[in-house]
Amino acid sequence: MTEVEFIKNLKKLKQIKPSQEWVLSCREEIMKEEDLEVKASFADIFSIFKFNPYMKPVLATVLSLGFLIGIFGGAQNALPGDLLFSAKKMTENAQISLSSEDKRPMMQLELTNKRLAELSKVAEENLGGNLVPALIEVEKASTEAAQSLKEIVEVSDGIKQEDVVKQVQRIKEQKVEIEKKLAVQLFTSELDDSINFYYKSLVEAEIEQLEGQILTEEQEITLEEIKVLFEQEKYEEVLEKILLEINISE
Repeated sequence: MTEVEFIKNLKKLKQIKPSQEWVLSCREEIMKEEDLEVKASFADIFSIFKFNPYMKPVLATVLSLGFLIGIFGGAQNALPGDLLFSAKKMTENAQISLSSEDKRPMMQLELTNKRLAELSKVAEENLGGNLVPALIEVEKASTEAAQSLKEIVEVSDGIKQEDVVKQVQRIKEQKVEIEKKLAVQLFTSELDDSINFYYKSLVEAEIEQLEGQILTEEQEITLEEIKVLFEQEKYEEVLEKILLEINISE
């Protein structure tokens, strides 16, 4: 065969296209080979643990950690009464314990709102089996929240009172909504008393601060109205007037 004939034959081979069936068959064979390689690699990894007694505790630890991560990850949507709710509470308690002391009271208020939201969901979805556990958890959280508000009053440094007020207002709003749905009285009087004490301490400090500043005539009139409301123990109304009607530029 001459060189010219050889080149002509090569050109003819280039024009030949493989059938679709042959392409698919080859692709399947390649995929099977890759799958076998992956399985073999995993088998090699576990064979290390199988035949090396010193590596077995490592394998047990890895598997345990994976199992725990799966449990705690899946527990975040659990409701009181669910199997994974205990894992959820463990995570929450760990987060509070590991946080700084000045952040814990605020975190506890947030947690109380979380428990109330769970109870609201139980009521909305008519989850009878979760109702009693959810009520119990709300009661426990409300007791912790009452103590947290006392701590906030005693140690106000480093705490944003605006954020506290938002959490407290949300607690009160959720409480009213749930009591309408379930026709039950939520909380012990301890939390209600703590909320009242918190508002009293907050507005008392605000009034004292306003008295030391130069006010306009209109602001002076509002301040006198505020003092009357304070004597009547209408602390939330006092706070509203201070925020909305007295605007002091710092």
